[in-house]
Amino acid sequence: MLVSDKLAILGNLTGYPFRINTKHATEKKLSFSACVIAMALFNGDLTPLFAFPTRLEWPSSRSADSCVPPSASWLPFNTFSLSTLLPYPPLHSHYRTQIKNGSKCLVLKQKVVMKGLLWDIEPYHELDGLREDIRMQQRSSVANNKETEYVQFFFQLLVRRVLTLKRRDILELIIAAVMRRQLTSPNEVLLLVYELEEWFHGQRFWPAHIAEESFLKRTTPHATVTKDGETRNIRRALTYTDAKGVQIALAQVDSPMSEGNEKSSPFVEEFCPIIRWIYDAISNGLPLALGKCNIGEETLISIFTRDPAKCQKVFTPLSELEYEFGKNPWINLWAKDSFWYVRVYKDKVSDDDMQTARKGLGGTGDNVDEHGLYMSDQILEVEYPIPETEVQAIWSPRLSRLGMLTQDSDGKSWKRVPLGQGMKI
Repeated sequence: MLVSDKLAILGNLTGYPFRINTKHATEKKLSFSACVIAMALFNGDLTPLFAFPTRLEWPSSRSADSCVPPSASWLPFNTFSLSTLLPYPPLHSHYRTQIKNGSKCLVLKQKVVMKGLLWDIEPYHELDGLREDIRMQQRSSVANNKETEYVQFFFQLLVRRVLTLKRRDILELIIAAVMRRQLTSPNEVLLLVYELEEWFHGQRFWPAHIAEESFLKRTTPHATVTKDGETRNIRRALTYTDAKGVQIALAQVDSPMSEGNEKSSPFVEEFCPIIRWIYDAISNGLPLALGKCNIGEETLISIFTRDPAKCQKVFTPLSELEYEFGKNPWINLWAKDSFWYVRVYKDKVSDDDMQTARKGLGGTGDNVDEHGLYMSDQILEVEYPIPETEVQAIWSPRLSRLGMLTQDSDGKSWKRVPLGQGMKI
């Protein structure tokens, strides 16, 4: 099959509105992989930039001269082929059930020009006072095997503290992190906030359902299976029954956990990893890594599972902001991890390159694109080395590439504040 035919078929399958000029690509003898990656980036599909190969498929040499470090550069290994990249999207993206479009971006002089939010990372110490309460309750609950009771206790501690601090914005993130299922709509976010505020003011009983409801059922490790001639235990098994009554299972098969290697927190596996990390950070006396980004008069916040002393700025592509509302049983198990730790490079983008970027991305002469989003002349450099452990994040479910959903003054309708209205990046 001709390369031009392959590109046309791929474009139709993905629904890309922008395509490669196959005649020019053939004349310039561009490879099929180069054409697909270019087409994906220009249509805002960032999957190739966040693909992680298995260790067996990494190049044998890890020297800087032979390859580009994975997930620490805008581009993959120079020894990788497209077939290596495509099967490994981030798990959060892999388990999406709703199709999403990317935000248009382009490659310009070995740099990627794309739209996104730049978070300033600050240490947040206001939850440090909960450490002793956590330790005292943990001894009692764990000793009596009251795992569920302890989760509710920790959730209550967080809610009481952030509402005392009048940090409603942080409460919204904690709700999304502690829930064992996806939110069904933006309206549900505010309804749950109201319930917790009523409990805080003594106007209702504790809404335990927030941390209890789940689409999944956890099964106790019970059996052994033989795989490749080896016998291993099923350490984790989560099941989901769909609308047709078909039971689907997600199991982790591994060897038994060795003594002294137990998990550090009492949270069961189907809780979002963000809430487990918040627990561990407070228990170990570490501040939270709080991200801040200003949009007009509102300051957006986010939480990253990393020591704030080790990072200052994080860049998140617009196409990775969306929260998937609905009834997806699996996506809640993996938090978002499609972003980069960056630092501001000393050089600036030249006027000629800014003009090319504006032309390619639909900008104006005032460095503002068609959606009112400011186009910065800053160059961001991805930090290396990358963190040793996987880093994840959470931000408001009401945030998307189109703006921030907020309630109107009447309290009944919604309005969207565009990202371009006063956003500082």
